[in-house]
Amino acid sequence: MIPERLLLKKKLSVSDLERISLSSGGHNERGSGVCAMEAAAWLAGRKHSDSPICVSQSIAALIRNWNDSLKTDEDRNRLLRPLLPAILETASDAAIESRRGWMAIDWLTRTMVPSFMDLSPKLTKHAASLRALPEISKESWVATKTTITAAWAAARAAARAAAGDAAWAAAGDAARAAAGAAAWDALRPTVVELQRSALGLLSAMIKVA
Repeated sequence: MIPERLLLKKKLSVSDLERISLSSGGHNERGSGVCAMEAAAWLAGRKHSDSPICVSQSIAALIRNWNDSLKTDEDRNRLLRPLLPAILETASDAAIESRRGWMAIDWLTRTMVPSFMDLSPKLTKHAASLRALPEISKESWVATKTTITAAWAAARAAARAAAGDAAWAAAGDAARAAAGAAAWDALRPTVVELQRSALGLLSAMIKVA
């Protein structure tokens, strides 16, 4: 929610930001709400947009994705809102944007994906192979592509097997809901740890110069 008096402001202060609740998705106008990047544009005194020109394109893309993947507005406020002042004026040249983009790819490949793979005994070997890769970069991509492709193929196969489970398909709505809740409880420690790691990634991306 956004207090009505704030809607009259063209530029927010950091203290104003604390009075705004972030929400998922894009919004045509601030009166309908703001996602993290739309709030960043407002904080910078820019026009309403989820791609303000003062923010690094790589950082903005990561935050947009994170904003919409979080389950609740409370999570968005807790994790993303404090980051917004730091991402302003991070837009840079193509070389730095490329470096930041590869940092994100490296984190996804060697940190996030293996963390979820570790939850399945069938995929722990592939998780280890991804973690053992050298840092993913434009220069190393060709050398690491075979390992990455094999790991993704194994993960897709495991997902298809799970989706095709006859017992799951035959389960009723209540059973599926209970199973979903149990699955989320099992995932929670991994998700919390990855959120901490992602904050570290964003901090490192901001510092690239």
